[in-house]
Amino acid sequence: MKKLSSLDPNKKTLILLNNLGTPEAPTAEAVRPYLKEFLMDKEVIAAPFPIRWMIVNLFILPTRPAKSAEAYAKIWDKEGSPLMLYSLKQKELLSEVIDFDVELCMRYGNPSIASKVEEACNQGYEQILFFPLYPQYSTATTRSSNNEFERCLEEFNYKGGYLCIEEFCQEDGCIDSINENIDSTMKQMDAEHLIMSFHGIPESMLKKNDPGVGCLQGNCCAKAIEDKKLCYRSQCFATAKAIAKKLNLSENEYTVCFQSRLGPTKWLSPYTDEVIENLAKEGKKRVAITSPAFTSDCLETLEELAMEGKSEFVENGGDDFRLVPAVNDSDSFIQFLKNKVLSQFS
Repeated sequence: MKKLSSLDPNKKTLILLNNLGTPEAPTAEAVRPYLKEFLMDKEVIAAPFPIRWMIVNLFILPTRPAKSAEAYAKIWDKEGSPLMLYSLKQKELLSEVIDFDVELCMRYGNPSIASKVEEACNQGYEQILFFPLYPQYSTATTRSSNNEFERCLEEFNYKGGYLCIEEFCQEDGCIDSINENIDSTMKQMDAEHLIMSFHGIPESMLKKNDPGVGCLQGNCCAKAIEDKKLCYRSQCFATAKAIAKKLNLSENEYTVCFQSRLGPTKWLSPYTDEVIENLAKEGKKRVAITSPAFTSDCLETLEELAMEGKSEFVENGGDDFRLVPAVNDSDSFIQFLKNKVLSQFS
């Protein structure tokens, strides 16, 4: 196998979209193996294997699957997981607008990266574009997915070339697609404030694993990302800045924060739940929330933000709290995917 800097349009090519994954069903029995695969990834819990095994098997898996299953049940569509449904739709729509084969794989759960790489080898693809659908680079998502993809290429003795997408956090097509939904939602509710909530990670993980990490002090990450292109926190602020600029939002009209923290260790801050509570207590009555880290609506947006977030906002004096839909299968996002894919060909 050979890592490429660009693709040849004359070769048999597979576009392999990748997302994080989802359990097969909203049940503890289905959530348990999914959580185990996810949490045993060294890029997710950055601890030596024996310690990681104990944390996952002795402290998390005995209780967490049942709690997670209850949350999944609240957002589960009759046809399945929203993340899976939107991801499949993205694959289908992209395949209609480009002349290359498109497949979908998940980092955890099914369809697995391994299964799609094995199929690609059997079907004689000469080159593969691996496209993780995470706008911001992180070791826990992008690097983990790209590493697993490369491992599978070696396992199945792939003979062709490949190229991996790493991030698209500031690209105009993606930002424009995100902003369509933000603008529409904020106008519908006459929003006073916008929360941009990104998925959090432990500060220790950022410092230890992410290349080019920022200092985590002051407003370093809010200024620029030129010297830390693969720092997750910097990329989140870069995305937020690009969104705000195109929407003409002043700094006091939006807040950047981080959600989904787990355990007692310090995660990236400010924390989303605290921001929601504080805005309500400050007298904000109409607040919209978007999560530009997700290209498909999922548990973290539909349950954690739209349901739990709204409850926190109302309990603390707010009136109207609305989730901005993810880009999902919007025409503008599919157009962005098409343009991003085609830009990889020389």
